[in-house]
Amino acid sequence: MRKGFLAAAALGGCIALAGCGGGGGNNAAAGGAEVTTQLTLTNGSGKTILRLSARPRGTGSESWGRNLLPATAAIPPSGNLQFSFTHPAGQCRYDFLVDRDQAGTAEMLDRNICEQAELYHRDN
Repeated sequence: MRKGFLAAAALGGCIALAGCGGGGGNNAAAGGAEVTTQLTLTNGSGKTILRLSARPRGTGSESWGRNLLPATAAIPPSGNLQFSFTHPAGQCRYDFLVDRDQAGTAEMLDRNICEQAELYHRDN
């Protein structure tokens, strides 16, 4: 696994990512094969993270989909949580939406989960 660190500003929040290796595409493989990626979300903000949703980058969809975190999971400030994210093989680029306790939401755009599996959220 290659480890790196990248910080990027995104509407009310930032996300930093550090690696899981492999592919940089955004197109699902033919045949509908799915893969499961282990992601870790670390909360570097001062607010509790209640939900995390995703949508494939470039789909034009307004829908963020279901909560990716386990039903009973809330990530307190300075906490982290590892979770499984099942997605089409080859579909690597996603936008994420974090719902924070009493702080609204923050979009984290165009994240390549095939190359970067650790998500780090912090306040601006």
